[in-house]
Amino acid sequence: MAATPRGPGWLFHVTAGATTAFIVSVLAMVAAQFGDPKAPVNGWIDDYGAMVLMVEIAAIGVFGFAAMANDARVTRLEQRDVGQHPAGSARGAKPQAEDVAVTK
Repeated sequence: MAATPRGPGWLFHVTAGATTAFIVSVLAMVAAQFGDPKAPVNGWIDDYGAMVLMVEIAAIGVFGFAAMANDARVTRLEQRDVGQHPAGSARGAKPQAEDVAVTK
């Protein structure tokens, strides 16, 4: 019986949101270079831009690794419940030659 497909978890969505915020921040920093240097938003970007990028990079890393770990955990639990092991894994590997009776 085929397993029901599952969608991305909430950690994936949080990671995607942090990545989107990072991209928007980088584009805003680039656009600020072409704008009026005396504009308030340019002053804010100059003061806090690097810190914002560091926080966003840390969030992407933390939530990304958490999403991968959670996905691996859920996959292992599903395989344990169904009793299936992926081919190539230690439990799902093909039998060795000595395990198979040779008939000639």
